[in-house]
Amino acid sequence: MIMTTTTGVHVKKLILVMLAIVGLAVLPTVAQAVPISGDLNLGGRVTVDAVKIDWLELGGLGGTSEFIVLDGTDYFNFLDLTLGDATDLINGVHPVGVTFSLPNFLTFDADSGLSFELTYIAPCDGPDCLFPNTPFNAYQNSGPTRTTVEMAMMGIVHDTTGPNGPGDAFWIGTWSADFVGVTINDLRAAFGPGGPGSITAPYSADLTVSAVPEPMTLLTFGTGTALMAAHRRRRSKKNQA
Repeated sequence: MIMTTTTGVHVKKLILVMLAIVGLAVLPTVAQAVPISGDLNLGGRVTVDAVKIDWLELGGLGGTSEFIVLDGTDYFNFLDLTLGDATDLINGVHPVGVTFSLPNFLTFDADSGLSFELTYIAPCDGPDCLFPNTPFNAYQNSGPTRTTVEMAMMGIVHDTTGPNGPGDAFWIGTWSADFVGVTINDLRAAFGPGGPGSITAPYSADLTVSAVPEPMTLLTFGTGTALMAAHRRRRSKKNQA
C-alpha cells in the first residue's frame, strides 16, 4: 500500500499532537495559590489593669502558650485545638485609635511561619465605653444580669511557610469576656478606690481573615475601620441574644 501525501500529513499531525500531550504530562504542575482566608476562634484568660492587657498562661496545657485555637476554618482548619502565644499590650506603647505595628502579636505553635501583626486597636464607642479613651465597650444584658466587655482590633497576617510560598492577608477581630451576675457599674468599681484595680477573666476572640490581591495591598484605613466596626456589632448582637 502506498501512503498518499494527504494521509502522511495527517499522520504527522497526529504524532505531533501525541508528543505535545506527552510533553504536557511530564511538565511540573503549576500550583494554584491558596488564599489566606478563613475564621479563627481563640480562647484564653486575661488580666486587665489601668496600663496593661496581660494574656495569661493556660495552666496545665504545657509550654508558654497563652491561648488555644478552639476552631479554625478554611486556610486555618489545621490549627484546631492547637496552642499559641499573644504579646501583652501596654497603654502608650500600643495606643488606641492610631496605627502602629506590633509584629508577632499572635504566633502559633503548629506553624512557626504564621503570625498576626497588630496595626490598630479600635477606641470604644461613646456611651458604650467602659472607660473613656480605652478600647473596651460594655454591654449589659436586659435579662439575667450579665455584662459583656469587648474590644476590636485589626492587622496583617503573614505566612512565610504557606503551601505556595510567602503570603499576606488582612484580619479583623473581636475579643470578648462575659461576666455573669456582674453589672457595668460593678466592673467600673473594680478599678476605683477600694477595688482590686484589675479584672481577670476568661475570654474568647473571633477573627476573620480576608486574602488581598497582592502582598501588603490592604484595604484603605477607612474601609478597614468600617469593617471592624461591623464585625464588632455582629459579635455584640450574638452575645446579647
